[in-house]
Amino acid sequence: MTPPTPGSNDPYSEEEPYADALLRGIELAVEDVFDDPGRNITRMEQEKLCYFAIKEFDLPVTYSWYLAGAYTKVAGEPDNAPGRMTTNTGGIRRDHGETEEVQQYRDYFGSEVFFDDYDLRKVWYTGKFDFLRDFYQECAPDEYTDLYLTSTDIREHLETLMRRLNRKQRTIRCRISAEAHKRGCCLNRTRKSSDCSFLTSISSLRKSTSCPR
Repeated sequence: MTPPTPGSNDPYSEEEPYADALLRGIELAVEDVFDDPGRNITRMEQEKLCYFAIKEFDLPVTYSWYLAGAYTKVAGEPDNAPGRMTTNTGGIRRDHGETEEVQQYRDYFGSEVFFDDYDLRKVWYTGKFDFLRDFYQECAPDEYTDLYLTSTDIREHLETLMRRLNRKQRTIRCRISAEAHKRGCCLNRTRKSSDCSFLTSISSLRKSTSCPR
């Protein structure tokens, strides 16, 4: 891995072709391995897969142990690389014209066991936090391992709390809506009852004040 050229306007521009080839290889490998992936790849999965390939092929792509670890500046968000399809573009294969590098990465991502028994399928189906813990145990620098594991536990706990809070908020909104609807129905019934009483009173008054023939 070589660092970006100092003084350039975009220090990562030279890395982009490598990143685009990696992302395209990941996309094709996902299509090869899964008949129906059921979802798009996540930023975390894409980033970690790029990291495995950068290490395997000694690519000149900069990464750092930043945020969730193995952060690569040029990997970007899923589906942002030029000319890429999304993983939910069903039934499409664009093998013709793919570069030798893309085919190499495609084969690598589709068949490699990255660590322990983590191949692409297991990465895809393992929960985010469980995968991250295993990834940090295997790949994080020794001085950061405990920090990343603790951070992952905290993130998982916070995410669980947020889900519970969101569920409670939805429940409260539903109750408020139901109560408002109930009060609205009661108010309508009261108004209808009042209208009927008023009309009955008017009718009785007319009868009592009408002149005899």
